[in-house]
Amino acid sequence: MLTQGFIGGTADGKTTTLGREGSDYTGAILATCLRAESLTIWKDVAGVLNGDPKRLPDAQLFAQLSYQEAAEMTYYGASVIHPKTIAPLRAHTIPLYVKSFLMPQKTGTCINSVQAHKFVPAVMYKGRQVWVHWAHKDFAFMSEEQISEILKQCHKAQVGVYVMHREAFALHICTDDRPEKLEQVIKATKAHFTLILEEGVELLTVKGGDDAYIQNLVQHHTRLWEARQGNFYQAVLRIQKN
Repeated sequence: MLTQGFIGGTADGKTTTLGREGSDYTGAILATCLRAESLTIWKDVAGVLNGDPKRLPDAQLFAQLSYQEAAEMTYYGASVIHPKTIAPLRAHTIPLYVKSFLMPQKTGTCINSVQAHKFVPAVMYKGRQVWVHWAHKDFAFMSEEQISEILKQCHKAQVGVYVMHREAFALHICTDDRPEKLEQVIKATKAHFTLILEEGVELLTVKGGDDAYIQNLVQHHTRLWEARQGNFYQAVLRIQKN
């Protein structure tokens, strides 16, 4: 069987594309419907690397990843696989192989239900982000009810929240630079809050790196926000201009 890999339709029947790497998602859907033994996706890279080789010159190949780890990497910016690819495969325990069409003899990366030990950190950059700041106009504390209302408006406008940071008088989120969607949220919340939008930023997520490793990644960047919890580090970075 031969079919296209990235054409889909909207809820009202209009033809559209599935976005970047949409053929991956198509393959996952077909594999699920056919109850396939496995799915192989062919790329121009050796498999799933621990970082973008354009940003991480010494990027290393993951021989194996769990479904959860792979999905987490795509959520935070790894672009080698379409973000929606993993869920249907995980639901039916179908292994996913990511291999290189330039080196078909190589084993690539196998994504399955096995939790393998990782010897290198996973480094993800999510570009084209905006750091949005809400602060009370009357210098009042930010209440849970008000935070809930802001997030409700984000949900209504389909504004994804990849990072949320609360302060006594303010709320910050990191989201995609989608002006047409953000404008809906701004209109719905500007009556009670002063809003500041920091454009030209990216979200860095590192899983498994020690302090020295992370410092090497961020030392030349302006950090608008950063936090670490366990082996999980995130920072909102101002994109450097060449």
